[in-house]
Amino acid sequence: MNKKSALILIERHRQRQALTVSEAARRSIITQPNWSRIQHGLQEPTWDTLIGMGKAVGLNMEVTVKAD
Repeated sequence: MNKKSALILIERHRQRQALTVSEAARRSIITQPNWSRIQHGLQEPTWDTLIGMGKAVGLNMEVTVKAD
């Protein structure tokens, strides 16, 4: 899964839980303005940030590295 797909999954999960961006950001490792910038494609998140955002909305996310 790439970062864009991960963000789509996070946003869908946030919306299903009826969490506002402010509430989700409060539960995560980033601020509300940063969450909004990431959500709108204005800021490129790190995998650590995406994992934190996922945890904030109840997802268990991890990054796996595979050799080609």
